[in-house]
Amino acid sequence: MITLYLHLIISSVLLSLFLGLYSLFINKYSFLNRSFFRLSLIISLLSASFYFLPGSTSLETTKKLLIIMSFAWFFLPVLFFQFICTLTIPENKKVSSSINFLYVIPVFLFITSLRESKDSTLRIIPGSGLLKYQALHSYPYIISLGICLVLISASLILLYGWKRKNRGTIREKQSALIITSTLVLSILLLVYRKIIYSLFETYPPPFLPVFLAFWLSTIAYVIFKYHLLVEVPKIVQTDLLNHVSDLIIILDLDDRIVFVNNQTIAVSGYTVNELLQKHYSYLFKNKILKDDTYLGNIFTTKTNQDIPVRISAFSYKNKKGKLIGKIITAVDQRIMVVLQDEINRKESLMLKHRESEKKFSVIFNSSPIGLLLFDIKTGNIIDANNKAKHVTGFSHEELKDMSFIINELLINNKDNRELVHLLKKGSPVVNRNVYINTKWGLRKIILASFDMIKITGQKYLLIAGNDITESVRLKEQLITTKKLESIGILAGGIAHDFNNMLTIINGNLSLALAEMNNPEQMEYLEDALEASRNASSLTSQLLTFSKGRESVYEPTDLHEIINQSVKIALTGKKTSTSLYLDALRYTVMGDKNQLKQVFINLIINSVQALDDNGEITITTTNDRYGKTIVVSVTDFGKGIPANKVMKIFNPFFSTKSKGTGLGLSVVYSILTNHHGSIEASSTKEAGTTFTITLPLQKQSGRINS
Repeated sequence: MITLYLHLIISSVLLSLFLGLYSLFINKYSFLNRSFFRLSLIISLLSASFYFLPGSTSLETTKKLLIIMSFAWFFLPVLFFQFICTLTIPENKKVSSSINFLYVIPVFLFITSLRESKDSTLRIIPGSGLLKYQALHSYPYIISLGICLVLISASLILLYGWKRKNRGTIREKQSALIITSTLVLSILLLVYRKIIYSLFETYPPPFLPVFLAFWLSTIAYVIFKYHLLVEVPKIVQTDLLNHVSDLIIILDLDDRIVFVNNQTIAVSGYTVNELLQKHYSYLFKNKILKDDTYLGNIFTTKTNQDIPVRISAFSYKNKKGKLIGKIITAVDQRIMVVLQDEINRKESLMLKHRESEKKFSVIFNSSPIGLLLFDIKTGNIIDANNKAKHVTGFSHEELKDMSFIINELLINNKDNRELVHLLKKGSPVVNRNVYINTKWGLRKIILASFDMIKITGQKYLLIAGNDITESVRLKEQLITTKKLESIGILAGGIAHDFNNMLTIINGNLSLALAEMNNPEQMEYLEDALEASRNASSLTSQLLTFSKGRESVYEPTDLHEIINQSVKIALTGKKTSTSLYLDALRYTVMGDKNQLKQVFINLIINSVQALDDNGEITITTTNDRYGKTIVVSVTDFGKGIPANKVMKIFNPFFSTKSKGTGLGLSVVYSILTNHHGSIEASSTKEAGTTFTITLPLQKQSGRINS
């Protein structure tokens, strides 16, 4: 029994030492870690005296062991209280310095107990093999019990306050477990031997070392589990940080300082040792919440001088992704504050001069670039120059009632959403394409830049932009036209000869089919003839790209062309049409057959998008100047993905699995040859609209092809 007891005691000693040494291994510079080490060391010392006491053979050895035990016992409550204070109120400088005076009590009690030990006696406890030191019942031990009770109570009160302060965080769990383990240990120490004696009328071996080791293990589990005694954030190239002109401060998980660079030491006036393990509030007046970027704060020096700084704080994680601290960089703003004050003073003086204000207004409204002034606080446009009103079509009052947000002035697309995100972050934006809605329902592309300016101390967002809608459209048309010209060169070179060969093939296949009597062989010839005819049709489409193909331009009734195309394309189809041919002028100069081919192709595409079950809407209008006719062909079918809309007019590009990719290319080529244009807009699963613009026949009736 005694052997088992001794094994338990030595295990407790080793466990306590291991936990303390491990905390130092993690971070020997942390005051909390050092406090935990001292606590574990005193517990291991107390446990060791219990281990050697039963085996002592001389009175002198026994007395020495009991002296060691009393030394550890007197200091244990103070060390525990200091550890709890370091854990719960690390930023309180007065408490931290006052705790050191508490060590006078255990020193006094220990010295007093040594004096008492001269008259004390030793006696054997029957049946246990242990010795009992009579001085344990003297007044120093009774006083120490009172001190222990007071300090443990104070520690529990601090832990409970810490628990309430940190509700919903890992600190609440830490405090709850430490409180529970401390109460359990206290109860065990009070009732353990009394209960055993009342049940078995014998005193059991004193298991104080085992209880203390389990209690220390519980505390260690809490602080290691919830990353309290964490590693110090290590930044590569410390020498580099020391040569940076900004103030750099690294905090641990408890917001205590674990690193400062040379610039911080120079500005603050403190030494490194004076700052280590201090809470960041020791240097900064204002609280730093989570990760803050470029926020103002006040830096306090050793001489209590307040320095305005602009800080940037971000969390720091180790290689495993665990949070281990925070890095703060601070920039001295004293010069910037002086400069900013001077700028504000000059601005206020400038605004007092009405003449300067008038000049600014003239320049603002006469600028060839569209300008908008946006109030970031109210979210409204507060001013716009004449160019901006001309581009958007809105009046000054209408623009002031609008805000620069998605679905109002801005079109809801990916580029604009990304732009708004950048502006909210305060990032600079220069020469970026912005897509806007105009009063007439047209969408425009604006090449814009955004900059923050101050007027009378108030921040505004200045937006400057040029309308590049037409240049973008012309660029896209030029690219497509060049592609079609390349196809035209290829088609012009081979189409005629290839078509002649296909004519011979078609003729011979037709003759062979007329002479053939074998049904199986006739089926083969019919398939070959059908394929040859399809090849002839493809050649005919390729000829459209060739400039050598003859076109007959004459006055053409476009409404009649549309009606004929609808009749031809929808024969035998279930798809219905709604025609709103509202254009007052609809005569164009063009090739009737080619124009008919344009509308037949578009209508057939719409039928396929609707799976031959739905409605197609065709409308015509004149532009406001009466020089063009605008035709819209709309279906409410599957739509075209946004990333493919810009490619549908490219030769051999098709969204259909069996398409040749020439239909819309032919349409584009025909309309280009007629000095017209075509644009497509589509929404996935909501439909597609093709918009055709053709010049009207001039009033003089002259042909302009």
